[in-house]
Formats: sequence, structure tokens, C-alpha cells
Amino acid sequence: MMNVVLSAVTKQDKQATKALLRDYAKMCQMVTGLSHKQDLTIQEQQVNKSYKHLVEHVLLAHSLILDDEVKRIIEHRYFKSRSYVLTSIQFRSIMSERTVDRRIEKGVCMITESLKLWGVI
Repeated sequence: MMNVVLSAVTKQDKQATKALLRDYAKMCQMVTGLSHKQDLTIQEQQVNKSYKHLVEHVLLAHSLILDDEVKRIIEHRYFKSRSYVLTSIQFRSIMSERTVDRRIEKGVCMITESLKLWGVI
């Protein structure tokens, strides 16, 4: 069995993850748009490769969240590009706004741990 040491998640790590999550939809659109283009410039190839790499890792990290409620909230907030207010409204019939906050924070921490372990952030 491989012995992996998880280093502590810092505030900067979480900020980097939140930035990736906020940019997720834009990165997906860019990858899709560039995949339809015939001849990519060197810069477009680099952007495409980089964004594909980030999108794949963010998706994988999200899929590893075991708590379905946390997973759904993160998906709604970041993958569907919904604002915090819309996310709060969406889930307020089943939980308080403070609980939504905690679930978002927990999901971000879980994704951050994976991304940090894989060297993405």
C-alpha cells in the first residue's frame, strides 16, 4: 500500500480552487470551441491542453466527493455557473443558508485536497 501524506489545505489553496471552479464553465467552452477549429496556433494548442487538463482534474475531484448533498450543491454553484444567491435559494427548502455555506466550504476543501495531492494547485 502506498503511503501518501496529505499536507494541510491553506487559505491560498482554497482560493486557487475557487478560482478554478469559477472559471470551470469558461474553460469548458474554450475547450469545446477550440475542438471545432481546424488549425490551432501554438498558443491555442497550449491553452487547449492546459484547460483540458484542469477540467479533467476538477471533474475527477468532484466525482470523488462521497457526500451526495455536497456534490449536488457544488455542481449547482460552480458547474452550472449559478450565483451564491441562486444556490442558496435552490436549496433553502431543505436546509438553511448557513448549512449551504458549510456544504460549499466542505466541497471546496475536498476538491482542494485532491487537486493539491495531484499537484494541480
